[in-house]
Amino acid sequence: MNAARINMNELLNLLSTCANAHVQTFCKGEMIQLYNAKKRNIGIIIEGSANLYRSDYNGDISIMEKLIERNVFSETILPKTDDNFFLVSMEETKIAYIDYLYLYMGCNPLCTKHAKLTGMLFNLLLLNHQSLNEKMDILTKKSMQEKLLAYFKKVATEKNAKTFTIPYNLKELAEYLCMDRSAMMRELKKMKEARLIKRNSNKITLYKFVAKENEYV
Repeated sequence: MNAARINMNELLNLLSTCANAHVQTFCKGEMIQLYNAKKRNIGIIIEGSANLYRSDYNGDISIMEKLIERNVFSETILPKTDDNFFLVSMEETKIAYIDYLYLYMGCNPLCTKHAKLTGMLFNLLLLNHQSLNEKMDILTKKSMQEKLLAYFKKVATEKNAKTFTIPYNLKELAEYLCMDRSAMMRELKKMKEARLIKRNSNKITLYKFVAKENEYV
């Protein structure tokens, strides 16, 4: 089952009947969760979006990922580190929470829906894993320009368009790509002058990206 094809209404119904899920709505800018290893739950974004932040021992904060509809979050899928992680809503966001134990034990030994729910969640976790792998691939690029182009290509491919709006403002983009904001701004200016990109705020055009074929030419 493709995660993008999962019917959210069906998923919500299964979560409520087979996993004893509870749904909570958060306002824009509200702290959704401070991660704690003692917590044993899984959150699924039903509507809206949220930024997952990482704070290191120096107090420096970076964006790990932007979570949107169908994304799953949990303490168990974060790296084992002394850094702190927290999730903040970027708009009004609805989240369904389920307990690990209830998911593992099942609602009823004879319930056939529980296997379907487990399959849905597995596919959603695969989607998260793919997203994190894509970010790691971007961050391993050697130069700032390569990282920016790799990220822009990723978004262009997702949107199937050479002109697109990135889901971050420039401060957030610098945090997400682990860059100094001033240095990133200078690099974006160089890329614009070299006609690699066209930029208007967070709206980007990749000159060498062919949307129809999803590749550079």
